[in-house]
Amino acid sequence: MRIGIVGDQHRAEQLQAQLDHVEPGGFRVETLAEAHAADAVREDDVAAAVLPGADPVVLVASDTGATRVKFLEQFLPKVINPTFKDIDPSPVGDATGTGVFFYALPIAIVAMVSAIVLLQLGAWTYRRKLTAVTIVGAFTAVVTYAIAVWQQVVPLTWNSALLMIGTFVFVQGVGWTLTGAAAFVRQFLVPIALTFVLVLGVPTAGAPVTHDMLPTALGRLHEIMPLGQFITLVRSLASGVGSPLHPSAVLVAWLVIGGLLIKLAAVRSRRDVTAPVAQPEPASLRRLHGMVSSLSGTPVSHAAVWVLREEDDSVLRTATDTSGRYSLDDVPEGTHHVLVTARHAEPEIVTVSLHGHSDRAHDFALRQWDDPAGNLVAEAAGEIER
Repeated sequence: MRIGIVGDQHRAEQLQAQLDHVEPGGFRVETLAEAHAADAVREDDVAAAVLPGADPVVLVASDTGATRVKFLEQFLPKVINPTFKDIDPSPVGDATGTGVFFYALPIAIVAMVSAIVLLQLGAWTYRRKLTAVTIVGAFTAVVTYAIAVWQQVVPLTWNSALLMIGTFVFVQGVGWTLTGAAAFVRQFLVPIALTFVLVLGVPTAGAPVTHDMLPTALGRLHEIMPLGQFITLVRSLASGVGSPLHPSAVLVAWLVIGGLLIKLAAVRSRRDVTAPVAQPEPASLRRLHGMVSSLSGTPVSHAAVWVLREEDDSVLRTATDTSGRYSLDDVPEGTHHVLVTARHAEPEIVTVSLHGHSDRAHDFALRQWDDPAGNLVAEAAGEIER
């Protein structure tokens, strides 16, 4: 955390040693000109500015981070005995410093949920999905800004009104990035989106805990994460804390990344649609024929012969002629179930394999209810290869 002190380098080194004695490596002291001390605090160049003397004064700005100011008010008396002066208090509606966080978080969630919902609409084109995200972004920008002004989290000024543009870009960047990534991560989009927006986004947001109070790794992530940089942009435009250039550049960069991902996803989708589908070679056709008779040897006319294919559940059907003979010329090569039914007779079903170049003959003997030989067990006649 950067602490400024008005004076020469000797004063800075002296304060640095005192702070390192209590919290080694936790602070970095730099010198300030007295005329620039207040501006450095307001613009968040330093967390606090120390005006040394018999009664030292520490300039702080709650608007840049109320949580940080409370921490300094508890910590610095261990080193010096200063009087604190808040030169830029928090907005009326954000006394605790959490208002800006709860302004930004719902916007990030809206962008994330939009991408997850669009994942379910697989039949939509990417142009239609982008249109949906655009409409959601415009609506969210206006509504959330109106609520923030109403709750006095941000003031109603021309600069703060630019937050509607920032919100729109924020929603597009997150929404486009996740929508484009969906084509590559598919069923893993939800956990990835939750990690991106919440698991990593919230700890690195810089609110209510400011970025310089975060561990080093999270502080570095704060510089590139869209949620954290949107909060930085809110503070810059609404309160004049810092420059809006860096957070704006980061949000636009995420928008560009999202656009590139969607472009790649669209190209991949077109390639998948136009890729030729390998067609299986048609199976060779064989002829299945034979005779259907009763157990006593009497030909059975008008018996139905059904061929059931296991591969595709298709059915071929024919019937016996007056001499009890049947023939099917278009039976694919393979193994099939053959079912024979006739009036006043018990059905017969057998499994028949057709392979090689020969036709297949298979005769059936049905047990008829009025057949004198009906007390015998129905047996299929011998199979003949022809």
